[in-house]
Amino acid sequence: MKAIVVGVIVAVSLTGCAQSGPTNPAPVKQSETRYQPIDLNPKPKAKPSFWDQLFSSKAPSSDTPVTQPPIMRQPSSTLANYVAQMSTQMLNSARYVNPTTPIGVASFVSLEHLNRTNPFGMQLAESFVFEMQQHGLSVIDYKATGFIRITPTGDFVYSRNTQELPKVQPIEYLLIGTYSRTMQGIMVNARIVGAKSKVVVASAQQLIPKAVYNNVMDIDPNSYKPKMQDGVLLIESP
Repeated sequence: MKAIVVGVIVAVSLTGCAQSGPTNPAPVKQSETRYQPIDLNPKPKAKPSFWDQLFSSKAPSSDTPVTQPPIMRQPSSTLANYVAQMSTQMLNSARYVNPTTPIGVASFVSLEHLNRTNPFGMQLAESFVFEMQQHGLSVIDYKATGFIRITPTGDFVYSRNTQELPKVQPIEYLLIGTYSRTMQGIMVNARIVGAKSKVVVASAQQLIPKAVYNNVMDIDPNSYKPKMQDGVLLIESP
């Protein structure tokens, strides 16, 4: 009887082992692949303007093109450029001159002949009138008559006739200067002097190239090239 019971127990144990034996693992589900729809006509992204990027709190990403402002090319050197430099130099050394002290600007004259000028000297004066006013000084236009003369050829306010100009001008300082020719160019000396004291309260100096002088005087630069005449090389100075 014991043998039978033992046999039954062994048979049951073997059956349980057979049922609890290794089984095939469940198949692993493959990840589902999702396809994004492709836009065949993508709309271009709006590029932020230069000012939007400048004032934006977020810095532009590396893949965002930055729109650069247009390159400002420096203008070629003209007489106005040199006068602007001289004006800055003059006002940096100025004393007593301020917006409440009116000044008058006279034509620049030849250093050799103090009573002679030319278009270059007159243009220097006009350019200094502009620069002084831009720097905030009170500039007196003493050639203005104060009335308009109507003529068949035009309407005019300016005059060089002393009979038509005011006898007294409220000028406290005078901006005057000279120019002289050198081998390197035209040397210009400018200064501001007291109308009564004649004290120099500001000064400036600038060497202006001959090309700039020729442009103002409307001179052909080729006229200065050496010329041959009767076998002799002729060199004319400006």
